[in-house]
Amino acid sequence: MKKSFFSIRRVLLLGLSLIAIYLVCSPRVLPGLYTHRLFLTDREIGNPADLANFRDVPNSGTMIPSGPAKTEHIRIWHFDHRGPQHNHQKVYLICPGNAGDIPRRISFVRRLLATGASVVTYEPRGYGKSQGKPSTQHIMQDGETAFAYVIDSLGYAPSDVIVYGVSLGCTVAVHLADTRSFDRLVLQSGFASLPAIAHEKVPFLRIYPSWLFPRDPSLDNAQILKRIHKPLLIMHGGRDNIIDPWHSRYMYACSASRNKRFQLIAHSDHVSVDERDSITFARTLIDFVAKP
Repeated sequence: MKKSFFSIRRVLLLGLSLIAIYLVCSPRVLPGLYTHRLFLTDREIGNPADLANFRDVPNSGTMIPSGPAKTEHIRIWHFDHRGPQHNHQKVYLICPGNAGDIPRRISFVRRLLATGASVVTYEPRGYGKSQGKPSTQHIMQDGETAFAYVIDSLGYAPSDVIVYGVSLGCTVAVHLADTRSFDRLVLQSGFASLPAIAHEKVPFLRIYPSWLFPRDPSLDNAQILKRIHKPLLIMHGGRDNIIDPWHSRYMYACSASRNKRFQLIAHSDHVSVDERDSITFARTLIDFVAKP
């Protein structure tokens, strides 16, 4: 009898220990264990010469302080397509994804400039020349810093700003749409929510339900879009093998905007636009920006 009691006790202790390990290792309790999968700061670094030699339009960059403490600086770059009469000239603010730097995005900047608007892009903390380390809180703050720079330092009116989120940057763009006033929102190759993409990309995390992920509502794009009424364009590469297009379709379905459009870029991958899609990509953006 005594031996049976101790056996049951060992089983209970083992079960409780496994439950404790399960909870402690969850993304909600120890998010730092999984940060390296979310922020790829050393991937896809571009050639600095591509930025230094860019002559398509006047352009310049600077370092600006970001975050409440203003002790860390991020690099931001302005590609100025405004002419002599530049009142109400549209500008794209690119909220970048989880890899690459400004030189890496030069070809993408060219595609946006071809639609007739100016472009501003930046490197969140920990990426490229920017200081500090990335976190979900920091990327939101850096997006807010870049947005303020576009309005306060570059002189664009909020009604002329198009916030353009790419991949992970869609979370920043949606956050700005929820907290700032501007003209239009573009999302390219984003994910519906952090739990949804985590369950897809990290099989181990499928053992955790959504409530054991960080309670950060800013990482649930689909839910936030239910209360955003800004004009919305969602695009996704048909050959994206990183984030499935269903994420974009789901965000489109959730959006409360009455002026919204979904465009599949058939031959393109996660963030690069295939040459076969270049006309569709440009026309989609031009039509979206021009539509009242």
